Formats: sequence, structure tokens, C-alpha cells
Amino acid sequence: VADALGISRSAVCIELSEKQELGRECGLAERLAVFRASGLRIAIDDFGRGFSELKLLYEVAPEYVKIDRFFIAGIADSARKRLFVSTVANLAHVLGARVIAEGVETQEELQACRRIGCDLVQGWYIARPFRDVVTAPNVYIAARRMRERGAKADAETRLVRTEVQPIPPISIDADIADVLARLRSTPDVSMFPVVDEADEPLGLIRERDFRDHAYPRHGRDPAGGRATPGHLRNFVVRAPVVDIASDLDAILESVNSCGEGDGVIVTREMKYAGLLSSSALLKLLNEKRVHVAQDQNPLSRLPGNESIVAFVNGLAGRDTGERVFCYFDFNHFKPFNDTYGFRQGDRAIMLFADVLRRHFGGRGAFLGHVGGDDFFVGMETDDIAGFNASVASVLVEFRSGIESFYEPADRARGYISARDRDGVEKVFPLMTCSAAILVFPAGRGIETVDLFSKWTADGKCAAKMDPSNVSIRYFG
Repeated sequence: VADALGISRSAVCIELSEKQELGRECGLAERLAVFRASGLRIAIDDFGRGFSELKLLYEVAPEYVKIDRFFIAGIADSARKRLFVSTVANLAHVLGARVIAEGVETQEELQACRRIGCDLVQGWYIARPFRDVVTAPNVYIAARRMRERGAKADAETRLVRTEVQPIPPISIDADIADVLARLRSTPDVSMFPVVDEADEPLGLIRERDFRDHAYPRHGRDPAGGRATPGHLRNFVVRAPVVDIASDLDAILESVNSCGEGDGVIVTREMKYAGLLSSSALLKLLNEKRVHVAQDQNPLSRLPGNESIVAFVNGLAGRDTGERVFCYFDFNHFKPFNDTYGFRQGDRAIMLFADVLRRHFGGRGAFLGHVGGDDFFVGMETDDIAGFNASVASVLVEFRSGIESFYEPADRARGYISARDRDGVEKVFPLMTCSAAILVFPAGRGIETVDLFSKWTADGKCAAKMDPSNVSIRYFG
């Protein structure tokens, strides 16, 4: 059919669905092998509905995984759905597959799918179904605007780009003789990416695999140097695929999960962009560890001010979702420190860091230690009420925990006597903590870091004046 229509075979995708019970059909594996050898692509449709789809994902190794609409509907408001979809997306990427979110109908769903790592989306929010390809738009406005607003070029992204090797790819239609000649002429390169007619990556060809099966014996190629249809596909090995703008942590996680040691294929807007070799990945990992160690606070073991500024700058231009930032500042820390000594002051700092981890760890939040008794939490989330509730819980738990650091007599009185910054003896209540929360909705950018710093300072002052020790400012 593809040949008759004059279109590339790789543009044709065969969808498998649990609803059609294709897994029980006799000879499915053989049919799929024939389809793939001829250049067709395979997709698993409605992923997540059936009971055996993980087995299907493992055995079929599809080019695409389409996540069922059930998991996409309301994903912006469901942490459980976001966890499921992100897990499936990570697994699919490790296996070299693309992830398609089905049935995206709102801007919030599109934002959530983008943050999670879905490669493609379909649904009425993007475009209504159509049959005539002539009517297909060249640009889908909603997706383009979000991609442009979400584009970033932070230090980690620039570091990744410097390590990407732009190794020229091999076409899937290349002759075996040409592939052999290239392997011989570049002995320092042990693997090459393979792409289709659209320059989208299909996998890798590794020299060690070719050496065992395709090198000519006695100086002559018995096959005459010509590839039989689909022959080159037999040597293509699937590899993790990541976008060049992916977070470094996501790239390293893909490699760690795969464990093959061949590196990853890097794309830019679905097109092949280069390779990250295992040695380059090791270098990136080491540089990240060194940077983290240099900036990490030795007491709290949390990232320091440099990492916090980089995090805020990274989210400043990304207005595709709601962002919330919170700065914590102890109340009456200096008199406590002066009375009980620096050792107890250090213990108070470590206590607060542990409380932060309990309430925000594992939720996609960034936790930082500005210095001294100042801490920071920031994240992209649609659950602002839940974030605010967690902040309140942090303050309550810290207040309860810090009381045990005081002598029983001071605890019973509810205050201590100490000198203020001017040397005047005063009475100070037991230590508590204030929190200044800044909320930026989708579509609202942050103009400058200086302005953000002023808002933060104003918020901290307001929090210390408020009986609840919390100030919340919404930037509509």
C-alpha cells in the first residue's frame, strides 16, 4: 500500500491493541517480524488497559507506545496518574520507544504531559480528526507556543550539548558493503546510529555485532556487497533515546536503567542530533557530582545558593505551568545560638533539613539551603493548596521538634533571655520558622531575578509579621 501511494514505508504504523486480543492470534510474532523487516513501524495502542501489555511491550519492542486516554484525562490534578505516565514514559524511552499521550483535550493536560516527558500528543486540544492530509496544518499552534515558552538553555543543557558527538548516521536502506566500508575506515568509532527516511533514529549498529555476522571471509563478500531487503535491520540494536534539552538527571537515569553501556541517541525535535557515548556520560556524571559537592551545604546536605539561583532562573522563563517558590527563615535563631552554642544551632539546622525532606522529598520539588537558617523549596505543581498545606506541616513539625532542644526550665517558661544585636538584654520566645510563598500561574513569567529577590524579601518580612508565620502572594 505504501509503495502504491508513493510514501515511505516508515510512515506506515501498525497499531496493536489489547482490545482486539491480537496477542492470542497465532503467528503474531512472525507477522510483526515481516512488517518490521519491510520497514513498517509498530505501535501499542491504548497502553494501560490490558493485563498483559508489559509483556507485549517487552516482546514487540514497538517504536511507539500510546498511553490510554484514561490516564491522560485529569492528569494535571492526579498525582497517581502523573506517576503512572512518567513511569511508562521512562520505561519506553529506555527501550528506545516514543511515547504518545492520547486524548489531550485541555491546556493543563498538555502541560502535564510535556513535563512528564511524553514525546507526542494527540487530542482535540491539538487538532480535530481529519481524513484529507492536504488539510493537515504544518504547525499546531498550541503545541508550538508551549514548546517555545518551555525552551531552556541552562548550564546543564549546555554541558550536555558540548558532549554530544554528531556522528553521521547510516540510512536504514544503505548497502551492507557501504556499511562495512565505513566500519573499516573509522576504526576509532565502534557504533553508528541508523535513521529512516525522515532522519528519525531507529537504533545503533555496533561493530562487534557486524564483525561476527557480516564481515566477508577470505577477503571477499559472498553476498556481493548488496543488502537483501531488510537485511540491515537485523543488525540494528535499540538504544535509549533522549531529547537534547532533557534534564541531565533524566539522561543519566535512562542509561542506568538500560545497562547496555553503548550510550544514548540524542534527538532534536524527533530528528537525530548525535550520540552520547558511555565515556561522555561518565564525564557528565562526574562533573555533576563535583558541582553538587562544591555547592552542597555540609550540614544539611542540600544544594546551596548557586544551585537555587540556577533553579529559579530555569523556571523564570518557563510559564507553561504553575510554579511555586517558598523561602523559610527561622525566628529567634540568633538568641538560641548565642545561648546554647553553635553545636545546638547546627543541630537545629539539620533538624529542619530532615523535616523538609520528609514533607517534600520524592515529589519533584527542589530543596535548597540558602545559608545559615534560610532554606528554599520550589517546584512546578498544579496542586498549590497541597503545597501550602505541606509548608504549614513543616512549620508545625519544626516547632514541635525544636522545643526539645531547650532546657526544661526555658521550655516551661516558653522563652529565653539573651542579648539582641545591639547588646541589649531581652526576652525571646522559643524558636519557630516563617515561610514566604510566591505563586506564579501558567502564562505568568518572572521578569528579572532582582525583582524576584525583592518579592522574596517583602514576603519574608510579611511572614514574620503574620500570626501564622506564613505569607502567600499570588502573581496573576
